[in-house]
Amino acid sequence: MKVLVLFSSSLGEIDWILPVLVALKRDYGAQIVANFHTPQLYAKLGQNIPLAKILRETAQIFLEPRRHVFTEHKPESFDVVLKDDVGDSFMPQRAPYLEACHRAKQVVFPCSGFIYGLTGDTPNNLKAIEKKVATVMGFSPITWGKSDLCLCGSVNDFPALSLRYAPKSIRAVGFPRYDMWWVQQLLKVGQKNLQREQNFLADRRSLLFVIRGPHPLFLTPKDYSYLMRSFCEVVQKIPGLAAVIKPHPRQSEEDLVDFLSAFPSDKFLISHQPIMLLSSLVEAVVCMLTSGVLDVLRVGKPTVEFFIYPQEGRECLEFRAREKGGYESIYHQLGLVASISRRSQLKTFIEDIINGTLSVKFLEQNLRALGTVVHQDDLASARAAAHIDAVVAGRPF
Repeated sequence: MKVLVLFSSSLGEIDWILPVLVALKRDYGAQIVANFHTPQLYAKLGQNIPLAKILRETAQIFLEPRRHVFTEHKPESFDVVLKDDVGDSFMPQRAPYLEACHRAKQVVFPCSGFIYGLTGDTPNNLKAIEKKVATVMGFSPITWGKSDLCLCGSVNDFPALSLRYAPKSIRAVGFPRYDMWWVQQLLKVGQKNLQREQNFLADRRSLLFVIRGPHPLFLTPKDYSYLMRSFCEVVQKIPGLAAVIKPHPRQSEEDLVDFLSAFPSDKFLISHQPIMLLSSLVEAVVCMLTSGVLDVLRVGKPTVEFFIYPQEGRECLEFRAREKGGYESIYHQLGLVASISRRSQLKTFIEDIINGTLSVKFLEQNLRALGTVVHQDDLASARAAAHIDAVVAGRPF
């Protein structure tokens, strides 16, 4: 089996599919060819040393425009093309590859670790949400493109994905990067690159803050400033406490550095290391709206969502309207994380961690939800690889 994987825009693509690529090569002898459409994404990969190392060991890498796949490989030689699920119309640079590799089966995979929705979703309410998102973001109608097989993490994803791809082609395999063999490999490779973070946190109580910058759909600049200032001021006032801040991959680090310049430099450290790696170093994690809460739980650390949702009806797949008004994340609705929005609530959570008074049930409930929703076993990578092998061979999958 010969596999071409197209990486277009996000580290989340690599993070989701890489364990599957390893399984395809290990269990099926697949030849893996990875193509990057942009130097920017390849540069971001370089910041994530564990993923970069494993990808280089697994695949032959091509980077446009410096090096083109078809200068060394004939398009008809590929049996399968893997692409993320943001939609073909969003990624016009993929079109020449998909057209040239017309013989290959097309397999769609998630572009991040988020969950698409809830089991009670209906076509009508999902279409209404997508219409709101398109209005806020100024999106044109999306062309999702061909899919012979669509992989996803949870059965909660079926209602949304069924609007994009043939329902019979969709398979929920779990989250490959939560397979224990992969988590152990990631931690083993990554620990060698954490000396900076370890030195910063040495002999101190510690937190991780996973953030995202202002966004027209998710977070206003005013609310972002409140969340950041609240966290930093609470941490600043607690002696012996330090925090690592993990920015969103698309966030401006220059703006973040400028913001933190108003606070003591010995209290906060910016790091681009993977969330699971950073979570393994700290006692607890505070997250803005992010699927990163799943990563935190996978390494067994308590976490809370600290976020303010827009009040202008900007509903999206990741957060929904509540019956009593306002909004909340689907991670909260699924029982994966508690959601707070006030500084006083944040202060209480951090003090409970410091004083050892956080209820044991707090983490236990979230871990049970994790097992129910996305991590029922450690065979997600194997399932995904088996489905790909089957669709290439023309067998039922």
